[in-house]
Amino acid sequence: MADHPAPDGRPAIDPTLTTEVLLICGLPGAGKSTLLKGWLAERPGTERWALMVNGIAGLSDADRDPGVTVAMLAGGCACCSGQVVFGVTLTRLLRGGPFQRLIIEVSGIGHPGRLVDRLRIPELAQLLSIRPTVMVIDATRPDPFFDEHHPAHQLALDQLGSAGLLVINRADAVTLEAERALCERLTSLSGRSPVVLSSRHGAVTLADTLAALGALDSL
Repeated sequence: MADHPAPDGRPAIDPTLTTEVLLICGLPGAGKSTLLKGWLAERPGTERWALMVNGIAGLSDADRDPGVTVAMLAGGCACCSGQVVFGVTLTRLLRGGPFQRLIIEVSGIGHPGRLVDRLRIPELAQLLSIRPTVMVIDATRPDPFFDEHHPAHQLALDQLGSAGLLVINRADAVTLEAERALCERLTSLSGRSPVVLSSRHGAVTLADTLAALGALDSL
């Protein structure tokens, strides 16, 4: 850590350290927390991780893990009304580092593109290495992507437009034809051929995720 404390007496953030950032987005109930818990189980013992989540329900084990620091977001959506709270929470979290990885679970009603813009401000740009956003999509609830009149349609489009990697959750609960139709629809809506990983029971390994993100970086 840096030698001089911040004005509020807390340790300053060391500008020579870079933390890799993974954002997980998806509509409410898509399976974001399940995916995150699977990743936590893979954390190397030599790494320190930080999490920013909208609630710690189901993540109590992570909260007790000395290698993981959990911060709960409050005060509204971190990308909209809660931006000030998010900035303060993130700064306090980073001062508790160094961390090899920061994982942010975006609210189900959040706009990840705005959050990424917030993370890229000059004060944070040298501290964070932001990977493409991971979007979790529930294969059993595809209506927001097919029905233009669905209440969540525009939000689904917004999240899809910000995502680099799509995780199709609960793919084992639908037919191969239904999964193929969903992927074709997502390709049509995004205007590109997205990188897709299919998930059985909410599980996609962190290793597979990072490999897919690495393929995106090379495009």
